[in-house]
Amino acid sequence: MEIKVNRKEIHLEAAKQILMNYIKLIKTATMLAFVGFNISCSTNQGLVKRKDGSYNLNIVNSTKGAEPLVIGVIYEYTAKEILPGAFVKADKLPRIANDKVGKYVFNINPGKHSFEGFCVGYKSTYTKPILIKKGDTVKIDFYLKQYDTRLVESPIHK
Repeated sequence: MEIKVNRKEIHLEAAKQILMNYIKLIKTATMLAFVGFNISCSTNQGLVKRKDGSYNLNIVNSTKGAEPLVIGVIYEYTAKEILPGAFVKADKLPRIANDKVGKYVFNINPGKHSFEGFCVGYKSTYTKPILIKKGDTVKIDFYLKQYDTRLVESPIHK
């Protein structure tokens, strides 16, 4: 039995195989470039547990040269509900209150900064020093634990 193979068919199959390998290579290179770009532009430290509460940190470098922005929400530790009337302090700067829906937003100079989330009746939670660069958007969500002792109401003021 004799098998006849056309040379054009062989060349066509080889060209098709080369093209498929080339497409796979492009897809892999694109995926690696995308992953590398995302790694270099975003830092997610994740949930950092502290004795008096915790915080979730995510830094995104979105706009080159822009003034750094700090954003976030302050939650109650156990219920994960927003704490109205809570505050954030950057280093020793004045307090920044959260808005009606529990969010805070403010600009900060580039450099190393520590932050504190606090609210009346709750333990303050502090971040480790964070290096902030131009163009960074720093998202810090605080989770504050309630004090074990309750505030006592005076019987005179009832």
